[in-house]
Amino acid sequence: MGTFPKATKDFRFALDGESPRLIDEYQLVDGLWNAVRGRIDDLGKKGLFLLTGSATPEFDQVSHSGARRIAPVAMRTMTLLERGLSSGAVSIGALLDGRSPPGEANRIPVSDAIEALAVGGWPDNLGLSVGDCLDANADYIEMIVNTDIRRVDGVERNPDAVRRLLASYARNVSTDASLRAIGRDMEEAVSESTLRDYLHALGRLFLLEDQRSWKPRLRSRVRLAATPKRHLADPSLAIAALGATPERLLGPEIELAGFLFESQAVHDLRVYAQPHRGTVRFYRDNKGLALRKKLSDEANGACGALVVVVADSPTYTRPDGVIVTSLAALGA
Repeated sequence: MGTFPKATKDFRFALDGESPRLIDEYQLVDGLWNAVRGRIDDLGKKGLFLLTGSATPEFDQVSHSGARRIAPVAMRTMTLLERGLSSGAVSIGALLDGRSPPGEANRIPVSDAIEALAVGGWPDNLGLSVGDCLDANADYIEMIVNTDIRRVDGVERNPDAVRRLLASYARNVSTDASLRAIGRDMEEAVSESTLRDYLHALGRLFLLEDQRSWKPRLRSRVRLAATPKRHLADPSLAIAALGATPERLLGPEIELAGFLFESQAVHDLRVYAQPHRGTVRFYRDNKGLALRKKLSDEANGACGALVVVVADSPTYTRPDGVIVTSLAALGA
């Protein structure tokens, strides 16, 4: 396996050799995608190439979609399990199959959970102090604001406006705030078209990953939330965008810490659910939280488990059948 940070128009340099071939930042080289597709067609084999990039390309009319040749795979930052902070004993796959989880004592104190949020799931943060991780995450935000968002499509954008937008998204993390509300929270107003343009660019950089709502069949007619919940790719980015620290999140900003913990839970659940072709949605209606009695018989029958995920708790099953577990016990 080889890594090719730069390829020339003679694509044989990148395409020839033993497979699988890892080609990093493939989107930066015009024509490389089509060259890979052509080589796949010529050889008629699978597993030939791994194309990785920090942004999604804008395909033009002469580019092939890659359908049935190149399959997209979502890559996310590390989960608590991958960081050695979860035992993985409570399997999402087992829960989806309706199996009861084992009694599991693994848990994470709230203070350690908040520190884990601030550090983030970045591989190059492993082994660093919390302070160094905060600095590295802040530097990453500045790189996005000043360089990457322009490089993604060559469009000049106001770095201060991008910085304010990321901070507004961070303040609204794990909420279904409307785009209008996010725009109002940016301190200095921007037009809706500019806001959508900036969000599109940040999405192409994999900075944002909103969560769609779940619309099950209900026993009664109630209004369900339609606006997605707002999430950044890693909760540590929200902390960096706001200049927060674990100390402040444990003190005056403890309410924000709760929303960040939810965002970490969604992040990890997305990773654990992916091998099982599962998605992570949210439910909220105008009556309050979802309860089993609100769901139709069909929806209840398809429910593998009802689970409450917290930080500092052992895994156990309540008398009503609801499972309580820690994020530090979850795994695929």
